[in-house]
Order: sequence, then structure tokens, then C-alpha cells
Amino acid sequence: MDYENSLTNEQKMEIKSLKKGHTLKQNEIKQKLMDLGKPKRPLSAFILFMQSKKNTKNPHESYKDWLNNITNEWKNMTMVNKSKYNAEASDLLKKYKIEMQKWEEEMIQAGWGISTTHCTFGKDPDTNSDQRHESTKGMVLCDNTNISQTTVEYPRKMDISINEAKKSVVQSQNIYRQIYTYFFSPWKRVIIDPKQTSENWKMVRTYIFINIISIVCLLISMFYILNLMFITIEYIIIYYTNYTNNNIVDNK
Repeated sequence: MDYENSLTNEQKMEIKSLKKGHTLKQNEIKQKLMDLGKPKRPLSAFILFMQSKKNTKNPHESYKDWLNNITNEWKNMTMVNKSKYNAEASDLLKKYKIEMQKWEEEMIQAGWGISTTHCTFGKDPDTNSDQRHESTKGMVLCDNTNISQTTVEYPRKMDISINEAKKSVVQSQNIYRQIYTYFFSPWKRVIIDPKQTSENWKMVRTYIFINIISIVCLLISMFYILNLMFITIEYIIIYYTNYTNNNIVDNK
């Protein structure tokens, strides 16, 4: 969110136009592959379940509410009830892989070159995990360089352009940070440090006062204890002296 707020309107428009151009090129590539007979990706178990529930949609219910209800129903279904859709989706995936392999071989024999395949992912509402689908990254005629640049180089150029836009934002932020550190940071320390020092000195004075009170109380307590001991010893001596004198008088 901070990154989006830091972008200028020009940078946002530049990134938006790059993404739009990338989407248009990808749509052209997708349409070209469909024209060449590329097999469609298989439906997932959830999509098969959703198709089976199309007839149950209330005409007065919005598509968003209906989709939320279908998603919750799918999440609450037991694995036994889901097994039918999972098995059908698994069969479709196996069939898709066989058709893809056959189609790629036919394209190679027809003079097309196939680059490495990449994977696309879609969210499974049941486990909230990614579902893997293999698809062809790019197919080009051996003598056609224009399509090759479209399928391979354009995404890289788009990424580079977006990265350059991001880099310019980071560089501008670094410049502002350097200016702030150079000019405002010393004044900030001058203003904040005395306040911090005053708070520290107040805490030190409180600590010293508490220690002085504790020492005074300790000294007073020791004085009373020693005084009590002295009085007790004096009383014992007087008592012993009187007792001795009385014994002497009695003996006479």
C-alpha cells in the first residue's frame, strides 16, 4: 500500500499501459494458439461442480451471491461427495496431457518450434491451494522472428520497464531520506535531546531521594536498636550490682 501511494500519476499510467499492452499481446498469442488447434485446459473439480449447479440458480439472485453459496457448499461437502468430481477432473487432466503431447508433435512436424513449457496456477476454493496446469510458453515459425519477439521478448521488456518505474520511486525516496538526514536530523536531536536529558535527570533525582530516605530510616532504626541495647545492658548491670550489695549486707 505504501508503494502504491508513493507512485506518481505518470508512473501509475505507465505501469497500467505496460500491463494493458502485455495483456493484449498475450491475448493475440492465445488466439493464435487456439487457431492452431491447441487443446483447452481441463476443468477443475470445483468448476465441474459449479457447472452441475447452474440449473439451481435463482433468477432473482445475483451471480456473486450464487457463486459465494456454491463455494461455501463445495467447502462443506464431504470427500465422498467430492470424489465424483475429482475423478472426472483427473480423467480430463490425463486426456489433456495426451492431447497436448500429440498436438505438440503435430506442430513440430508442421514446421513450428516449441519453446519450454511453463505452469500457470489457479486457486482451489476447497484447499485454497494452487492447481497446476501446463501450457505452452511460446510457439513460433522457424522463419518468423516477429512472433518470436512477441512471445518471448515482450514480457521481459515489460518487466524491465516496470522495474525501472519502481527503481525511480525508490531512488526519489532515498534522495528525500538523505536530505532529511542532512538538514533536519541535527535539529531534531537538538530539540529532543534536552527533553530526554530532563526526563533522565528527573528520574535520577527521584532515585537519589528514595535512597536518601532509605538510608535515614535505616540509621534511625539502628539508633533506636543500639539505644535499646544500651538501656537493657545498663539495667542488667544495675540489677546485678544491687543484687550483689544485698547479698553482702545479708552476710554481715
